[in-house]
This record gives sequence, C-alpha cells and structure tokens, in this order.
Amino acid sequence: MAVQWRCPACHEVMLEMEMVDDHKQLLKCHRCDTSSSRQETLCPICDARNPWKHRDTLHFLCVECGNTQTWYSHLVPA
Repeated sequence: MAVQWRCPACHEVMLEMEMVDDHKQLLKCHRCDTSSSRQETLCPICDARNPWKHRDTLHFLCVECGNTQTWYSHLVPA
C-alpha cells in the first residue's frame, strides 16, 4: 500500500509499502528505526494521529485535514 505516513517519533514521512514488517505488520521508520502500528502513525500533512478512514476501496481520507491518498499496488502489470 503506497500511503504516506509520518513517524510519531522523528516525524519523517515515508511510504507504507516500503516499510511494512511482514511478520508483525508494523511500520518501521528508516530514519530512527522505530516500529509503529498503523494506529500510531501520523498524517503527513496535519500530523493527526491515526487519521485514515477508507473513503472507498482505493482511497484513504484524513478525517482531520481532508487529505486523500490513493492505494497503489507495488506490482506492475505485465
């Protein structure tokens, strides 16, 4: 899932698809090496904690600032 999130520890912005720990489903910050659950992440725009709600099957909406992000698979069609 290519949704941006902000690390609650160091405030670095990352893409979720690049940082998911497959075993624990935690997001790991590449800057400070802190692991966070999706519920602990911050909106990259307004820093609201756990802001994402599904608008539909492809879109995530921040309930605080209205920022919308779209899910993109990391798999490229052949």
